[in-house]
Amino acid sequence: MHDMGEKLDIAKNIKLIEWLKCELTDSLAGLFRGFHRGSEILLKECLANLVVLCYVLARRLGLRYSQFDDLIRDRIRCNAGMENEYEIWKEDLMILEQHFQQKKPQ
Repeated sequence: MHDMGEKLDIAKNIKLIEWLKCELTDSLAGLFRGFHRGSEILLKECLANLVVLCYVLARRLGLRYSQFDDLIRDRIRCNAGMENEYEIWKEDLMILEQHFQQKKPQ
């Protein structure tokens, strides 16, 4: 009987992951609509929704939120070290890294 419950949990998780993927796609499309329409409200809502959906998807894939934060910090540092023609990109990444440092529990 335990196996049946486990299979149901796995199936439920797979369905949720598929739904999250659809929601991510929809939010990305909404972001593009926001750019097209010049809608600041739509841009902000879709960006925030993308972040929330990514965190929930990461959790469903077995990551703790703190692990996901660590991965994001690693990506920030990695991207900051890459050569890029846009110097402002590195500045944005440094500011983002500072944001993550400030919110990290001590």
